[in-house]
Amino acid sequence: MRRTLTGLFLLGYFGFALLVLALRYWVLPNIENYRGDIERGISAAVGLNVTISRIDTDWSGLRPHLSLHGFKLHDTADRPVLTFDTVETDLGWSSVLHRQLRLHRLEVHAPELTIRRDRNGRIFIAGLQINTEASGTDFSDWLLAQKNVAVRDATIRWEDEQRGAPPLALRQLNFVLRNDGSRHRFGLTALPPAELAARIDIRGDFRGRDIDRPELWKGEVYAELDYADLAVWRAWVDYPLDLPQGAGGMRLWLGFDDKKLRTLTADIALRDVKLRLARNLEMLELAHFNGRIAGRLPDDGFEVSTKKLTLATKGGISLSPTDFSLRWTPAQGKQPANGAATANGLDLDVLAKLASYLPLDAGTRATLEAYAPRGRVFDLKLGWKGDAETLTAFNVSARFEALGRRAHGYYPGFDGLTGRIDGNEKGGRVEVSGRNASVELPTVFADPRLELDEMKAQASWTAKDGRFDVQLQNFTFNNPDANGSASGRYLSDPQGPGEIDITANLSRADGAAVWRYMPLGVNRDVRDWLREAIRGGRADDAKLRLQGNLKDFPFAEGKNGIFKVTAKISGTNLRYAPDWPGIENIAGDLLFEGRRMSIKARQGRIFGVSLSGVSAEIDDLEAPEEILNVSGRAAGPTADFLHFVSTSPVAEKIDRFTDGMKAEGHGTLALKLTLPLRRLEQSKIDGEYQFLRNALVLDPDLPPLTEVNGRLNFTADGIAIKDIRGQLLGSPLTIKAATRKDGTVAIDAQSSLNVAGLRKFQDHRIFNHLSGSAPLQGTVLVKGRSTEVVLESSLQGIASSLPAPFNKSATDVMPFRFERTSVSTGRDQIVASLGKALSAQLIRRADQEKKIIERGAVGLGEARPALPEKDILIAASVDEFDVDFWRGLFAGDGGNGGNVGVGLPLGGINLRAERMQLFDRPFNAVTLRASQQRGSWQGQVSSREVAGEFAWDGGEQGRLRARLKQLTLAETRPGKTVIAEEPLRELPGLDIVADSFMLHGMKLGKLELNATNADKAWRMDKLAISSPDGTLNSSGLWHDGGTQLNFKLDVADIGKMLDRLGYVDAVRRGTAKLEGKVSWAGPPTRIDHPSLGGTMVVEAARGQFNKLDPGVGRLLGILSLQSLPRRITLDFRDIFSEGFAFDSIEGTSKIDRGVMGTKDLLIQGPSAKIAMKGEINIPAETQNLRVRVEPALGDTLAVGAMIANPAIGAAAWLAQKILKDPFGQMFAFEYAITGSWSDPKVEKLQQQATAKPEGTTQ
Repeated sequence: MRRTLTGLFLLGYFGFALLVLALRYWVLPNIENYRGDIERGISAAVGLNVTISRIDTDWSGLRPHLSLHGFKLHDTADRPVLTFDTVETDLGWSSVLHRQLRLHRLEVHAPELTIRRDRNGRIFIAGLQINTEASGTDFSDWLLAQKNVAVRDATIRWEDEQRGAPPLALRQLNFVLRNDGSRHRFGLTALPPAELAARIDIRGDFRGRDIDRPELWKGEVYAELDYADLAVWRAWVDYPLDLPQGAGGMRLWLGFDDKKLRTLTADIALRDVKLRLARNLEMLELAHFNGRIAGRLPDDGFEVSTKKLTLATKGGISLSPTDFSLRWTPAQGKQPANGAATANGLDLDVLAKLASYLPLDAGTRATLEAYAPRGRVFDLKLGWKGDAETLTAFNVSARFEALGRRAHGYYPGFDGLTGRIDGNEKGGRVEVSGRNASVELPTVFADPRLELDEMKAQASWTAKDGRFDVQLQNFTFNNPDANGSASGRYLSDPQGPGEIDITANLSRADGAAVWRYMPLGVNRDVRDWLREAIRGGRADDAKLRLQGNLKDFPFAEGKNGIFKVTAKISGTNLRYAPDWPGIENIAGDLLFEGRRMSIKARQGRIFGVSLSGVSAEIDDLEAPEEILNVSGRAAGPTADFLHFVSTSPVAEKIDRFTDGMKAEGHGTLALKLTLPLRRLEQSKIDGEYQFLRNALVLDPDLPPLTEVNGRLNFTADGIAIKDIRGQLLGSPLTIKAATRKDGTVAIDAQSSLNVAGLRKFQDHRIFNHLSGSAPLQGTVLVKGRSTEVVLESSLQGIASSLPAPFNKSATDVMPFRFERTSVSTGRDQIVASLGKALSAQLIRRADQEKKIIERGAVGLGEARPALPEKDILIAASVDEFDVDFWRGLFAGDGGNGGNVGVGLPLGGINLRAERMQLFDRPFNAVTLRASQQRGSWQGQVSSREVAGEFAWDGGEQGRLRARLKQLTLAETRPGKTVIAEEPLRELPGLDIVADSFMLHGMKLGKLELNATNADKAWRMDKLAISSPDGTLNSSGLWHDGGTQLNFKLDVADIGKMLDRLGYVDAVRRGTAKLEGKVSWAGPPTRIDHPSLGGTMVVEAARGQFNKLDPGVGRLLGILSLQSLPRRITLDFRDIFSEGFAFDSIEGTSKIDRGVMGTKDLLIQGPSAKIAMKGEINIPAETQNLRVRVEPALGDTLAVGAMIANPAIGAAAWLAQKILKDPFGQMFAFEYAITGSWSDPKVEKLQQQATAKPEGTTQ
């Protein structure tokens, strides 16, 4: 055998040697002779006709090497479609064994190839159509049988007419294929256009033999692309998803088996990516997407994992580096679905937000939307069997931070929890803590979300037979509502809410939050009542005990379980019913036990009123009609009780009868309320208030009631007063009241009208003229918003000293009636009468808290005016009317009532009086009519004293304009106090012209007066009185400092002027001028002599003083010196006694504080010269004067001597002129005049030449 094998080996060896030698020395040198055979052999191998222009041969080691030049591939029509300049080949010796051309190496250099797909989808390579339906296995099998195949530096151009894409050129393409039996490895690199991508690197490693049996092949592909614009490649490549934008690099490892993708690993670094993973999803815009993604796709289920996966969307979603794995296997037969997951860290918020972009099934998406998971999970290990609704087994281990989810179904929600969980379907444990956390329990509480500032809890669970037994070992919490702890147990029941046994203790609780912690088992009406009723306050030592099957909650009468909540409340406000005043600052006990609720208040207040014995109870919280019973007693100010009634539904029941009432004093209240929580309009009330020595104001138009004692009962139907007693203006008062069937509240009162009491109520001077008391009856009817008040009295017993027509004796009857009724919304009417003296009808409207008179009619005496359309009309028809009295009575200093009538909208005045007193002056047969339009008055007046027209222009001070035919001002009445002048701010402007002006019986002539009031001063621009005998012109100013007056009097005839002034025959003839400036403190209507000051200049000529009575002439009498002969004996009686003629009077005077002084008053007459100096005290009516009298004797003696002896007479007359009347000077005398004006004292002084008054001659 050995020899046989050796022989065969030698035979083969020498045979192969002979073959090599034949090829080397015979075949290859003569290769051209075999070119046809070679062309046919290659044609048979590739299935197409091949021609070769030239063949060069060489050796590559022991293998023959052929260089085929002009290599052409022909189509079926024998047209050359593909030409290679050179194809390098190394023949393989295996060709001998396979009896087929086998190449050890096939290499093509720098080919350029165009591949085209037409609009019909046909493929052309170098113009040669490729039959995609025909089997190409011959060439493919031959190619895979070659040892090494290489294409170097090729250029491929792809034209896709079917897609309408632009041509794509791949340059520097290098391809290597290495075949080793069933293993096939390849590599490809190419350079696409720079704007599309960087260099492409693709490598593969497959195993398989038959190209027609791809299901038997398996292998891996690796692809690397440092950069590519994914969006641009859509022109030539169809992506499995919508990718309109994106760029970056990636590395891919793809595993295939049985014609399927089985494994995928991708290293991705993309940016500015837009992708849509399914048509019904939103576009996902990624700023960047980095990391490794791996997956396995077995026949059932899938596995996916990530490593350092990060992404960030342009919408702000950011995923930190994440390692994650997920395995899922669907159910198969009786085997349930199962899965497992691990993660180093998951941000559930990010994953939940990304879910809307992921192609999830409807169930998963619904679950995510229902639970809305959030928070972060670390070191997660999770496994399960079954689907989400029917888990048969699970295990979980994880840490979590800020974990949360939305409540769904029976499952609670939570937020902000931190802790860890370890467990499985048989049991486990969880530890939880949180700050600013929350728990959501929609199946337990109406307000399901419980905020927790701090909380800690440890719990464990066990599961058996489909029931979970949850043990809560320690649960502590703190939030704005409460601070406490709880422990207990909950056992679930698939057929019901389960069983519970829990104990909770609250060291602090907010009373206003009690309603939040009432379980849904408590009726909604009760929970709503608790929310609205308990306001604020604090609950201490609160305890909860809940035990039993929750289907039996609230365990009425303690059967089958316990439900009990107790708490001590303080500082709580209780709004027990809508629209009712709340109870404030309650201290008491709160109890929920079974179906019963009660609040027992040890103390509380309503509007400051102390309460006692207050309770609010609901006996059956689950009754179809929950009834709240509230009862209590109170003691405190009556004003607070009235406030209580006004702000409660009782006010509407009694038509807001108490709204206008005011009270002082205290009382007690007993109150019972029955309130159906579902029908509060059917509430019942039973109350009683007892007044204890109160002061009440029932109506703003009525006097107050004092010392009020008695009881007022009220129900939902009205009020009742049997006997309330008190005092009205100091007189006894009794009140009875009841609510009629039509809802009207009727009040009857009996009392007396007491003047002394009225004076205390309204401090006004009018009551100084009234005295006594008279019976008074009153009725008040209240219905809806309408209130009717009627007061009546005969006034018998009251005496009046008021002027007519209001004067009466105490025995006289003067019926008084006052009636106020509502005429429309916000308006009322007052009708009043006082015998025949007064009638009034007024319409008022409400303006906030005031009543404003819109229109009215007031009649005095026999006048009964009709009600005008607007404003107030006053009419009077009386015999006497004392205006001064009423002005004084209602002047500004008239006490609290001094401003009565101010601001009344007067529209007209019609007055007729036989006698009227005004400014202390009488006026007779007066008729006055005046009307007002737009703030201005116009009118006419006719009387014996005044006649003409007037107008009043209203303004800040107003202005009176009068054009009078006559104006007569009589003297004031003797002994009558002159009414005080109007204040400066009230004095109006004046424009008065009177054609005939008479003052105190003196006919002064024509009067013209113009004055204005502005800038805090009353300025008299003109005062002129003119007559044929003289003219007075004056102007002045009145301000806060007093009155200043400038005057100038021009007298044409002194005698006639003095006659006008009442000094008849005081002076005969003469002219005069008097000019000066004076001032005094006070108004211009009255000179204040003590403050009078100023200067005057007097000039008079050619007159004669007649004999005067000093008591009448006063100062004029002093000037006439007629008193001198009466006090001393002189030799000049004939000069002065019967009057004194003067040629001139000249002088100046100065007035200081009422004292007028002069130093230069000189009177010159034909009989004497008089020089006067000194002072006259005007306020005291006294004088202190020095008078020098020089009789004019010189001329008389000279004339007498001339008659006796002309020479001597001439000499005497000449001497008298030269020596300035030495005879008169020798007989001159000086006098001191003192004393009063009515009784002056005249004393002769010794003659002293040196003591001559100024202005006398030497």
